[in-house]
Amino acid sequence: FTPVSLQKLTEGKLPQKPVLLAFIGGYQSFISDIFPLLEKYQMPAAVFTAPDLAGTYNAWQNPHDEPWQNLLTEKELKTLHKSGLVSLGALGLGGEDANRAPALDATVIVRESLFRFKTQLGLKAEGFAFWPAANFDAKQAAQLLPERFTGPVLTPRLGLNKRTGKRLFYKILFPAKNPRTVRYALWKRR
Repeated sequence: FTPVSLQKLTEGKLPQKPVLLAFIGGYQSFISDIFPLLEKYQMPAAVFTAPDLAGTYNAWQNPHDEPWQNLLTEKELKTLHKSGLVSLGALGLGGEDANRAPALDATVIVRESLFRFKTQLGLKAEGFAFWPAANFDAKQAAQLLPERFTGPVLTPRLGLNKRTGKRLFYKILFPAKNPRTVRYALWKRR
């Protein structure tokens, strides 16, 4: 498999057997443990984080089930972005589950998250990941996102991948700029 960036996925210029290394949450352990390996092997990856929680902790977790962990700071996110290896994507503002919100509130959560990524962090979100919302399809996601948003959208799909027999965790709903080209490129490389 060849790791690809969010940009390559959006453009549809894909190598044989592409894979997107997606890290959801934006935990500090990414910069201390994962990023050095990505640099060593020159592998692209994507980090999805909630813009309102940059530099804080994973407040969306119940601390009795999973300990709170520190999240990447604004400075660290900018360092990762400047590396050219790490694409950045947004999660809901404070890690909210858009799936549990009424339609209008879900739209606000998604659009405001993308807006704040730019205004608060000074970075462009190159993708969006629904978490833990597993019930969105491409049409529903398109209604929540701004019209000009062109990045890939990831959503969890729990269950079994019928083709491989393995558990399918994330599904890319649409890579926007030219979804037909990307779908064809992915199909051709199966």
